[in-house]
Amino acid sequence: MLRTLLFPMVLLTACAPAVAELDKSQDDGAESTSDELTQGPDTTPEEDGSGDDGSGGDDSDGDDTDPEPVEPLPTLSSGEWVPTGAGLEDDPCGWDDILSDYYRVDLFSLLPSSFAVRGEEGTFEIEANDYGAAGDITCTFEDAESFTCQQQEVTPTTFDLGDYGWRYTVDFFGRIVDEDIIVGEAIVGYPSADDYTNDILSRSGVRLSDCTQTFSLELQLDD
Repeated sequence: MLRTLLFPMVLLTACAPAVAELDKSQDDGAESTSDELTQGPDTTPEEDGSGDDGSGGDDSDGDDTDPEPVEPLPTLSSGEWVPTGAGLEDDPCGWDDILSDYYRVDLFSLLPSSFAVRGEEGTFEIEANDYGAAGDITCTFEDAESFTCQQQEVTPTTFDLGDYGWRYTVDFFGRIVDEDIIVGEAIVGYPSADDYTNDILSRSGVRLSDCTQTFSLELQLDD
């Protein structure tokens, strides 16, 4: 009887460690699985020595090419300037002949004898002296060589034409030779005139508004 009771007890005692080990293995597996679900996969980037700072690009500083230097704009000499060359390039109405025949006025004699110029970097102001100009105008350099001026309005005062006369405009543009010399073109238009002048032009079959002339002009600082 005693042998019968001792055998099952010995059997249970021998199996207890194996069951405990099995339970522990199952617990460890559950904890491992739980840790993987909690932490997720390892997302730490591998260090491959590329020096990636996370910006998505490489370590270069980009284009190291130095920008081209900006050339400064010219500055004209300030002072009194005089015409040193002029030419009539276009006179579609023969306005020069009309002035000579009816007014005894030479077209080139209508040019101002001198100009007042005030130069600054990239710009200058110019005004014809004793000429009937409405005032000085501003000219601006487009680049290191070329310039363009505001339109100038003029009522000639050089010649005493009595009650007769006209008003005209000048558009001047050109280029700089140096700080003391500029050359360009002057486009002269005649927006209005007195009735007598308009009558003369009508007899000649022309309209004053169509008589735009183009002059070449060189101006130089008067030393």
